[in-house]
Amino acid sequence: MDIAEMIEEFQSRGVALWANGDRLGYRSPKGVLTREDLAALKARKEEVLAHLRERDAIGHDEQARFEPFPMTDIQRAYATGQYSGYELGGTGCHSYAELLAPPLDRERLEAAWHELIRRHDMLSAVVIPPDSLRVVPFEEGPVLEEIDLRGHDPRTPDEDYLRYRSELEDRRYPLGAWPLHEFRLLQFDACSILQFSVDMIIADFVSVKVMTQELMDLYAGRRPAPLAEATFRDIIMARTRRAADPAGSAEYESAKQYWAEAIETMRDKPSLPLEHASAPSDDEPARFTRRVWKCGPEAWEAFTRRAGRNGVTPSNVLLTAYADVIRRWSSSGDFCVNVTSMSRDQAIKGVERIVGDFTEVVVHACRPRPGSFLERVRATQKQLFDELSHAAFPGVEVLRELGRAKGAPAIVPIVFTSALGAGLRHDEGQAYELVHGVSRTPQVWIDCQAFEDDATCNVNWDVRDGVIAPEILDDMWAAFTGLLDRLVDDEETWHQDEVVSLSSGTREIRARVHDTAQERIARSLQDGFWEQARRAPELPALVWGDTTYSYDRLAAHVEALQTRLSGVGRGDRVAIVLGKGVWQVAAALAVVSAGAAYVPIDHDQPPARQHRMISLCRPAAIIADGLYTPSQGHPAVIDVDALEAGSWSGAVPESGPVDDTAYIIFTSGSTGTPKGVVMTHAAAMNTIDDVNERLGRGRPRTVLALSKLSFDLSVYDIFGAFASGGTLVLPLESESRDPSRWIALMADNRVDTWNTVPALFQMLLQEREAAGQPPDPGMDLVMLSGDLIVRTLPAAAAPQFPNAELISLGGATEAGIWSIFHPMTDHAPDATIPYGTALSNQGVWVLDEFGRECPDGVPGRIHISGDSLATGYFDDPETTAAKFYVSDRSGIRVYDTGDIGSYRADGVIEFHGRADHQVKINGYRVETGEIESVLESHEGVERAVVITQDVDGRKRLRAFVTPSTVEGIGAGPQSGERRSEEGRGEYERRGESAPAGESLRAMLERRWAPADASADPADPADPADSADSATIAEWTRAGNEASLAALLAAFQGAGVFLVPGRRHDLAEITERIAPDDEYRGLVGRWLQILVAEGLVASDSRGYSITREALEGFRIEECWDRFEELENRVRNSPVLFAYQRHAAKTLLGQLRGEVNPIDLLFPEGDTENARATYGGNRISKAINAAVAEAVVGIAASRGDCPVRILEVGAGVGATTENIVGRLPGNVVEYRFTDISTFFLRNARKTYRDRDFMTYGLFDVNVDCASQDIEPGAYDVIICANVLHNAVNIEEAFARLNQLRRRGGVIVMIEPVIELYTALISIFIKMSLVPFTDHRADSHKVFIEDAEWDRVYEATGLRRLADYPGEGDPLRECGQRLIIVGDPADSAASAGSIGSAAAAGSAGSAAFTVDEDDLLAHMRANLPGYMVPASVRVMDELPLSANGKVDRGALAQSCESGSAVEAPRAVQPLDGPESRIAEVWKEVLEVSEIGREEDFYAAGGDSLLMAEAVTRMRREVPGLQDRTWDFIMREMLKHPTIAGIAEMAGSGAPAPREDEAPEAPEAPADDSDRVEAPEAPAPMPALSTIASGSPSGSKCLHIYRIPQGARSCRVMFHAGTGRLKDYEFLVPELLDRDPGRAHVGFTAGDSDDYLDCPTRSLISDRARVYAQELLALDMDSYELVGYCIGGFFALETAKVLTELGREVSRVVCISTHLCPHRVANELLCEFAYGCVFDADLPAMGAEFDLPTLTEALYRILDGVNRDITDDELCALDGRFAAVGRFFTMMSELSPRARRKRIYSAIRGFDAVAESARAMLDILYDVFRHSLRGTIDYVPDIYMGDVLALQPIGDVQGFYPQMGGDVDWPATMLGGLEVRTISGAHATCLLEGNYRSLLPFFERGE
Repeated sequence: MDIAEMIEEFQSRGVALWANGDRLGYRSPKGVLTREDLAALKARKEEVLAHLRERDAIGHDEQARFEPFPMTDIQRAYATGQYSGYELGGTGCHSYAELLAPPLDRERLEAAWHELIRRHDMLSAVVIPPDSLRVVPFEEGPVLEEIDLRGHDPRTPDEDYLRYRSELEDRRYPLGAWPLHEFRLLQFDACSILQFSVDMIIADFVSVKVMTQELMDLYAGRRPAPLAEATFRDIIMARTRRAADPAGSAEYESAKQYWAEAIETMRDKPSLPLEHASAPSDDEPARFTRRVWKCGPEAWEAFTRRAGRNGVTPSNVLLTAYADVIRRWSSSGDFCVNVTSMSRDQAIKGVERIVGDFTEVVVHACRPRPGSFLERVRATQKQLFDELSHAAFPGVEVLRELGRAKGAPAIVPIVFTSALGAGLRHDEGQAYELVHGVSRTPQVWIDCQAFEDDATCNVNWDVRDGVIAPEILDDMWAAFTGLLDRLVDDEETWHQDEVVSLSSGTREIRARVHDTAQERIARSLQDGFWEQARRAPELPALVWGDTTYSYDRLAAHVEALQTRLSGVGRGDRVAIVLGKGVWQVAAALAVVSAGAAYVPIDHDQPPARQHRMISLCRPAAIIADGLYTPSQGHPAVIDVDALEAGSWSGAVPESGPVDDTAYIIFTSGSTGTPKGVVMTHAAAMNTIDDVNERLGRGRPRTVLALSKLSFDLSVYDIFGAFASGGTLVLPLESESRDPSRWIALMADNRVDTWNTVPALFQMLLQEREAAGQPPDPGMDLVMLSGDLIVRTLPAAAAPQFPNAELISLGGATEAGIWSIFHPMTDHAPDATIPYGTALSNQGVWVLDEFGRECPDGVPGRIHISGDSLATGYFDDPETTAAKFYVSDRSGIRVYDTGDIGSYRADGVIEFHGRADHQVKINGYRVETGEIESVLESHEGVERAVVITQDVDGRKRLRAFVTPSTVEGIGAGPQSGERRSEEGRGEYERRGESAPAGESLRAMLERRWAPADASADPADPADPADSADSATIAEWTRAGNEASLAALLAAFQGAGVFLVPGRRHDLAEITERIAPDDEYRGLVGRWLQILVAEGLVASDSRGYSITREALEGFRIEECWDRFEELENRVRNSPVLFAYQRHAAKTLLGQLRGEVNPIDLLFPEGDTENARATYGGNRISKAINAAVAEAVVGIAASRGDCPVRILEVGAGVGATTENIVGRLPGNVVEYRFTDISTFFLRNARKTYRDRDFMTYGLFDVNVDCASQDIEPGAYDVIICANVLHNAVNIEEAFARLNQLRRRGGVIVMIEPVIELYTALISIFIKMSLVPFTDHRADSHKVFIEDAEWDRVYEATGLRRLADYPGEGDPLRECGQRLIIVGDPADSAASAGSIGSAAAAGSAGSAAFTVDEDDLLAHMRANLPGYMVPASVRVMDELPLSANGKVDRGALAQSCESGSAVEAPRAVQPLDGPESRIAEVWKEVLEVSEIGREEDFYAAGGDSLLMAEAVTRMRREVPGLQDRTWDFIMREMLKHPTIAGIAEMAGSGAPAPREDEAPEAPEAPADDSDRVEAPEAPAPMPALSTIASGSPSGSKCLHIYRIPQGARSCRVMFHAGTGRLKDYEFLVPELLDRDPGRAHVGFTAGDSDDYLDCPTRSLISDRARVYAQELLALDMDSYELVGYCIGGFFALETAKVLTELGREVSRVVCISTHLCPHRVANELLCEFAYGCVFDADLPAMGAEFDLPTLTEALYRILDGVNRDITDDELCALDGRFAAVGRFFTMMSELSPRARRKRIYSAIRGFDAVAESARAMLDILYDVFRHSLRGTIDYVPDIYMGDVLALQPIGDVQGFYPQMGGDVDWPATMLGGLEVRTISGAHATCLLEGNYRSLLPFFERGE
């Protein structure tokens, strides 16, 4: 057949073919294209391509030449970017150039210009807003302006010249203007300069060159080359048509699939050091500055040849160099660049001379790649080729999808444009020269452009001003051009890995800062002490309590210990478990003097932790006192209480090698296991000697030692004091946290050196001020380290210590106490305190992710090097290797601190916090330290700590503060008085101790007899010897092999792995399998399994089957073998049949043809599920063991109440074994699951068990956001559920939060990979995005050893497990494990710490108001940085080292307690009982008391409205009352008794002139709304509709006539109510009686508020669509007012996608939000205006127009949010506005709302219920407002009627954004009509009738 017939035949079978350059693209339905088809296409490819090109050839359509045509995506983006409301907007795409030429004649040049316009249609084009273009027939050309600048120097622009340049350089072309370009002539003495300005919406980079060339050709009288027959319009229209045809659609879908997969790993913009990126105002346009690099003809030709020899293009070389430079200045190496290309189809002859914007954007993912620069260029070239081959899915849409994947708009402001090789070169004889130029592009930081001119290569950077600091930009440009110069001149550069270097100036500064080398004699820690003891033994060495110890007296104590350490020497370790005192200091000196290393262990730590650390370090001896209890197996204890110190003999021990270990200090480990830092003498003394010389002024220091021995600051306290020949002042243990005693010690002993964490120094300052202490002139050195230093601290310290030098020190325990310092004595309080520079012989480096030094201003990780580094971590080579390593770049050994910092220009390092304290909140990077600083600036706050908490997958900020004690603020009881019973543990309060681990194990082992796995109790005839351990092991192995064979068969069924050794890449495998999108990820995971199990081989070329696997894993043979063993084991025939059936359908499941749920629950039957979880022999045995364990544990509690929680209870297979056997002390058994399906079944099954409760619970979600009580459960059961956890460590930690102290976790889990489960019931488990150790493996289940690590990390341990050793069932891979507290700490106190508990207990006495603190933060921080909560505590929990214990704070977020409510008083008979019935149905509760508040019972404003409607219809005495009257009364008296009294009181109904509830205004409108007259009461219709018979909380029924098949649906507006339609709906019901009418409210307010604002409208639309599907109507008409119009549109899209008919969408006054202001103060004010609040009563002494003007002044043309500070700072004629918002900002949110509510007429703002109702309505209002700010509707293909009020959308909010582009968005039938009124009044009584003609009357 000929080619045409062949292509037609393919198309008839649904195969689309298209030409993609030299490639042939195709797309076909599954299974349509045969191998023969593909062979035919391959054989005739060139013929097919030629035919397709001929078919798609573009001709000229003269008849339509002047008709409108659509913009391209890029042109739309340029048009949109002109609006300043968009990030980096405020400008179109504009190009400006100046051409120097010989003197030009104006008239002749003007004529040439006009001829140029006639020649190119696009020069006559105008924009038809919003997104069309039209060519206007040329009539009269523009006038060429001529400016006389004779006498000026064109080479040296002066003020006049620059003014004329600025006019055109800043030129903005309004949409709709003509022409969209301009030439202007500047005449100088000997030359002319031609200015050229063009809006790039009509021309691309190539077009600009064409325009200038042809203009000068026409001026010179030369005839330009002929143009193509087709015009720009012809080409765009052809592309539009092609996009809609099958081939175009197929090409689009193919490209879309490519990008969908790519987007999963793409980022958007790089993390450059930005100043700001705000949009310009209308008066101050966006400005760009150009930087230019030129490469002359000879050099450029050599460069091009070199690129060619290396197989790369010059464009890709430049792109790679550009990306390398951007990456060097980015703190993240993975980002995207917008690569623009000129999509000019070379098949069109002369296309290179068509003027028009052919620009297309490819979003190029720049990823760091190893290898040389040339290798990176080649990789870039290959990747870009692939990306350009899939350009049918436009870059604009790629960005849109990337934004959706990120959950925030994606912006790629780094652009690369190459016109190299575009086919246009400078013609010989052209007498003009480009002397200046710059371009502007919206949403761009840097635009890199490359083009050729007269054989010269020009590379420009056009950079938006104000985004990147000029000095940083200069460094970036210098690095870029330096690299280009080297690529031109030096072949070697092409083959180097690292090609981007810092500037020479930066390198010089860094070299100076890093030059810390200083000659110093290394010595041992104890040398200074013994030298002083020998030289001046009588001088004081130590003051402790009331005793002063001279050096010789302290030496005597050391000597007394040395006699007991006679067997200890080099290489040994000695543990010191002592509190502060002379023996503690002597012990440290004695150990290091003996040549051993001391290991400090806090004496007041729990014994379990002490013993654990001693076990880890394996000491040769332990020095302790009589309070220490040794553990079996530990070395002998040297009891200092039994020692007596005599006189010192004068003997001085010899020092050992300085590289010996001096001490090991344990720090907390991320895994829960402490890490022992091993420090040598030389390393520690390098720091100590440097500090004493540099800061201690070389004289003896008297040091107050507050730090614990286990904290490395104590190393300086002890050995630094003695090294200086000074004195150590040691407080008694009881004085270590008492600042009043510190002051006395400092005065008595003339302390001159302070060395602590900042928190302790702040305590000292506050105590001194409170006690009225005079200045202390003797303190001359204050060293602070270990935590954040607030910027105000130096200024606060100056009056107290006028002579002190304040030094900030930093570093890590792993780097010899300190490594970096910065003097801060004279620090200004308005600037942050920098980290500083390195100490002697140390290096502090800020390195990027590739180990390179960061440029100035770029954040990176802080690393430390030098002589003070630790040896590593004791006995932990793996962690040591991860944290200490030799840098490949510098060759020096460094330690990665995990801190984030950046260099200043002077080389000083700024500290930005821990890497784990830098969090991302709603897409913003947040440093918690900044929030803490703001909180501490509040006069009532002493100390603040901010932590993050994960709630529902989102990070929330939580703040904790202690009140200031200065000037009496927040004085409370002392810490000893604040200990609460809550800190002692539940069992201790109940007078019992929890069973210890060993006794529990013994009890369980007695109850667990080894199961006879071979004999079924129900079948005595079953032979007892048929299922021994070997048989069950073989059966388990056979099941896994059968499952692997099933996996293999699934691939083979798709034509893969049929031939041994044949390779298949992942793309081919995926294409052949054609998986459903939901299961696409299984392909890769199953391949991982087959590779891991040895069935499939994998290498860089793909996957292949081994011959052994092909022969040994035949599915039927493997399953027959499994069946044979199954018949011997007799586990479960039902389960086996289900698994075998599932195995045969694997390919169908992958393709979405078979639903796994249907296999498990065929027609809803649960038999398979029960067989899986409980109905098989193994599960029966293990479930029986679970029951024995739970019953035994409960019984062991005696009479004490026991609460049990079952997680993931599912079908109840485990539950049913337990519930019937529980003892009477079980007060609750809480049955939870993630599915309400199982909860409903369980309620029915256990309805007679009054101790059963039910609830939803998900182990992957934080407990705080779920209906579960922390710390409440004695037994937690998890049967085959924990492997579902995304992160097992985090999930187990959550379970531990729920466990009552002493309680246990009972879990059943597979501890091997059970593939029979993974191909059946757990098929989706392989899709779980694990973030724990399973993330990078094929494994789903967790092995035994890994479980123990999980327990240990949570502070728990395995107490018992089943089946035990020797039990045949142990071979099945399932394990029952009991987990609890370690046996030796079961009765020890405290889970969170008494400080945290005491803080809660004592908070009532504090005067610091939490709402005020929130207001203070809102006044000083952007909204996204304000924490969700602030908790005032009397003291923050501290770790042993005096640092804030953030872990304890995190646990305290989860803590809570239950309070049993008294039984409610039942309603009386009569009206009360009728009202109660209504309330119980509305609130979905089983009972309610007569005095119970409606809100307290779970109501909200919407439920209250429903209740009012029902009561008005059903309760006698209320039927003659108006709805508004009942609502107002209910707000005042929200109890059954109160409403019943009103119903029986005979109170008159309100007068006709009494104003009902004010109608709502839209979310974007804040006009005060005048209340209309109350309508006449309607018997069948109230202000909201009646409730839904289906129980829906959001769907309300107006009327559904019998037999109705069409339905009209009304959608709520901003406050979630249907009240807006109270006049319209009755008329519609009357006009259309046969049609169903329903409406949507927001429903349950919590559900509504849970929807993220960014997806509020689409998420709710899905909810509403599902409700409408349940009505099962033939067609729907959807009507929405304000935001309701958007709900209607989105719901229509969902219904249409689901195959339902939507006859029409009616949008009433529906507008895009015209602003981006989400400020809370303004939102509250707008809410008050919605309810007609009286402005003067609120305290507002201004009118709304004044407020509007004020907001415009603040915004200054930039559409953005407004801060509280900006509102409060208003002055001049807006001073009243500023005063009002200042007053409001100083109130707590509750107080502000109360003030607003009090100004609303008709509401009792004193009543708690009234305020509660208004609060809920406000939350809905605010949520709706924020949901519209970023919402833009996507296209809709159905019919739309847009009804627009004749009046404007009024209100005080600024009108700065665009509105709905109805023609561009609604692509079906669109009708736009005008109605009466304004936005806020169009549906009120005076105007609603104007809508009626648009709604047809029914038949």
